[in-house]
Amino acid sequence: MAFSIAESTDIGAFARSCGGKVEASTPREIFLFMGKNSWASVYNYGAIVFCNVSAHETEKLLELMRVHSENIHHQSLSEDHTIEIRGGKPKFAPSRLTIKSLNARIARVVMQNLAYSVTLDHYRRVSANLLGQTNEQIRDLESRGKMKLGARKLNKFIGRVLNIKNRIAEHLYLFGHLDITWEDDELTAIHRGTADSLEIKTRFDEVNNSLRIVEENLHMFNEFHMHGQSYRIEVIITLLIVIEVLDLIGDKFKIFH
Repeated sequence: MAFSIAESTDIGAFARSCGGKVEASTPREIFLFMGKNSWASVYNYGAIVFCNVSAHETEKLLELMRVHSENIHHQSLSEDHTIEIRGGKPKFAPSRLTIKSLNARIARVVMQNLAYSVTLDHYRRVSANLLGQTNEQIRDLESRGKMKLGARKLNKFIGRVLNIKNRIAEHLYLFGHLDITWEDDELTAIHRGTADSLEIKTRFDEVNNSLRIVEENLHMFNEFHMHGQSYRIEVIITLLIVIEVLDLIGDKFKIFH
């Protein structure tokens, strides 16, 4: 089971307070041994994945993760994946992996891909929401010839989009391999097969394209606002010049005295 809980998690603080045995760690991941064929993995981009962990322990770690996370989602996202132990070559499906045996190294590879998958679901929702908001402004512009979005709100909107893009670039290393897969052909094959079955690259591109469209629309909105401000400044300058000219004419012909 994989959960997307928040936008970021302090995995160092989580590791110190969870009381579990840390089997492996990186700056973005804590991999915990929970018992025989049982593991949990926590990621600094707000995701946590469980493999053969009891419901009680799952809820306990989820609650602990919320304590050490920032920007917690109003509604957590989750997805599950079945690992079936059977002889023969590995087989991959969107919600099922068939392999001949399971160990911590294989579990960790599969769990990381599931963490990416559930996190992408979160960002896909976020990008779809942003795209919907920009489309609303475009419809407003088409029907009324102006936007409801003021300059201040527009700047905040632009900042939000850029912040989301930066978080994705910072946290989701979707196309690199885990260190443990570089020296093991089986793990590399499982990593690639799981990522392909979950359509991670396709969904990542979808999120990126949505944010790119939003960013292009916001650039257009910003140009529209800048044009409007320039026009107002030109009108003000023109009025000031007219007033100055009238004042000079008045002084010359004593019209206003």
